[in-house]
Amino acid sequence: MPDINFELSEKPPIFDNVHGFIHLTDLEWEIVNSRPFQRLRNIKQLGLTNLVFPGATHTRFSHSIGVLHIASEIVDSLMHRHRKDDDFSDIDKELVRLAALLHDIGHYPLSHIVEGVVKEHTDNLSIPSPNEVQVAAEETNPDIIKIQNSEAHKLNCNIHGGGDYANHERIATLVIFNTEIYKILRRNKISSTKIENICRIITGKYPGPENSFIHSELDADRFDYLLRDSYNTGVGYGKFDLKQIIRHLDFKSYNFPNPGEEEEHASGLVIRKKGQRAVEDYLISRYFLYNTVIYQKANIGFHKMMEIIYKGLIERKKVFHYGDLVGIFDDYRKIDLYMNFDDLYLDNILRRIQQNEIGLETGEKYKIKQPFLKELIARIINREPLKLVNSTSTIRQQNSASEPWGFLNQGKRDEVGSNAGIVKNWIIASEIVTGVTKVNPKLFLMQSEAVHELIREKIKVYDPDESSSNTLSLLTDDESSIIRELVDKELVIRNLYTKNEEYKRKILPYCR
Repeated sequence: MPDINFELSEKPPIFDNVHGFIHLTDLEWEIVNSRPFQRLRNIKQLGLTNLVFPGATHTRFSHSIGVLHIASEIVDSLMHRHRKDDDFSDIDKELVRLAALLHDIGHYPLSHIVEGVVKEHTDNLSIPSPNEVQVAAEETNPDIIKIQNSEAHKLNCNIHGGGDYANHERIATLVIFNTEIYKILRRNKISSTKIENICRIITGKYPGPENSFIHSELDADRFDYLLRDSYNTGVGYGKFDLKQIIRHLDFKSYNFPNPGEEEEHASGLVIRKKGQRAVEDYLISRYFLYNTVIYQKANIGFHKMMEIIYKGLIERKKVFHYGDLVGIFDDYRKIDLYMNFDDLYLDNILRRIQQNEIGLETGEKYKIKQPFLKELIARIINREPLKLVNSTSTIRQQNSASEPWGFLNQGKRDEVGSNAGIVKNWIIASEIVTGVTKVNPKLFLMQSEAVHELIREKIKVYDPDESSSNTLSLLTDDESSIIRELVDKELVIRNLYTKNEEYKRKILPYCR
């Protein structure tokens, strides 16, 4: 049940450069002042994007507080709209605010750059799911045995199930349960069940209505990072009318077909008809911000370099991966290692390697060779971007049949490197395929089995002026909406990088 004694603290509010004054409760202040949360001050929101947009030094710390603020404003607006509705009184505002505040507590250094590498490394281990038969120890990779025997990993599985173990949203659970965060929550009379629900909201697996505020197409997380990224990078894209959207957000119950069964009942955030254009503007703004900032060519190049670097350091056991993290959370005496697992941790390792304080092993067993790895590290430290050889950006129908890009194939890169007479490692390819609006495709494009999941996730429009007050329609089915025309399109960005101008001249003939 909701906390009916929810009160804001008498402490002065935080002044945020995006939202202005943000008030916290005493419990939230304790969390913000804790070491795990303060760690977020040293994790940049956009990874290495500040190497291209100098203002992009904002952190997961300020973003997390901003998400709390927006989520709370959405709840307040809905509570006012439904003040005479007894059903809506069951929404737990404290649960929403705590999940919003803690949603990024498990983030990796440089945000998604390192996370992607660690997730790939973890997936390659093929760790059996909890319900699968465990392989005999003598036949299993020692890293897998270590992970399976970890109490932190078992906790991860017990709350969230199998698969995708290294996702930062699931790491948040390990941070919450194995650091002072848990003690703070319990000391403030937050039940263990409610703490588990906070963790499930963070991963988007909570069945209650509170999930929508953190995990949906219209959630506080996306609202904040768009406005914050736009403000701090200084670009004109990414801005949208947040107040208009919040003003017209509503919370509705609806039914949707569940193939072979009775209709399934659900509830979630919807946009009232008068706020539809503001939502469309938000979706288009998201596209332009990504295309201008996140997918900027030099920015992608720096991120590719760091991905390769972290892979090379993982295989040499110089940096943490998932098995290391669960080992840390298993032993409270090692928790300081996690508290320092931030951008400064990684920067320190790179600089010590450059100064030969940390040696990098050589040998055939390493996929990423030592000279190449050291040169990439020097490029990151000295802000020396890769040389762009070729770049294309196209919008096409989703799932359209097309030939795969040859440069994504290692054999193709080896062949070009050999023919051009250059070191093959310096043919670095990047392909990004993403929905133009990030909204799920139209219903008629889907198999019937997926329809009910799609309806659960899609943006729904509610028109209170229609004769049937319970009628909901899908934004993508509105013939007057520009999103309808874009929703089944995908953006494909292909960039090919190399070492220098000489290498570029040698590779260019193979790009035609």
